[in-house]
Amino acid sequence: MTAAFGAYSGVFIEGKWSLNEKDSVLSITENRITKPFIKILALSNKELRFSLIHTDKMITEDMEFVFAKEDQELINSKFDYTQKQYNNWRKRPYEPEDLEAISKRVKQCLEYSVAYLKYNLEQKNESVSLKELSFLPIDFYDNGIQLKDSEKIPKWENVFFSKVDALNGYEIIRQVITNDFSLPEGKSGLELNIYILEEIKNRIK
Repeated sequence: MTAAFGAYSGVFIEGKWSLNEKDSVLSITENRITKPFIKILALSNKELRFSLIHTDKMITEDMEFVFAKEDQELINSKFDYTQKQYNNWRKRPYEPEDLEAISKRVKQCLEYSVAYLKYNLEQKNESVSLKELSFLPIDFYDNGIQLKDSEKIPKWENVFFSKVDALNGYEIIRQVITNDFSLPEGKSGLELNIYILEEIKNRIK
């Protein structure tokens, strides 16, 4: 089973999950190194309780754990937003990036966000949690979007090497959305948000 593990803190681990059924320990293997990660204490259709075993740099205060039931059809969707191609932006750079690299990182963030929204549209989900997109410097509304205050985007800052690079990424988006573009009529709020994010991504050079 493929594992994609991380938080909006510049930490992203990718590898393989493995479960030792004898002691109920879930481990993750990355670069041929296997680390015990969590011990499952209780599991049912409604609840999963566990304790952390491994507590190195991958564990952060804002870490979130998301578990999907095995019958979820995410893996069969062309909008599987957990795939590596949509998550390269999670790996925080080790040095400052130039504007070209920052633009690429911004577009990767938008591609991930579009895939997430399109998956929910494909599944005809009546309610879509936008918490998954809270790292974006954007607030979503039924009739459009609005940029967040540039001083209140900590998750966005964690995507980049520094606050300076994050603000450059913020400015790239700001310059795009200040230009007029017509919005399609007769679209749901979800469809409209998908259209806007794709339009922003396509206008970034």
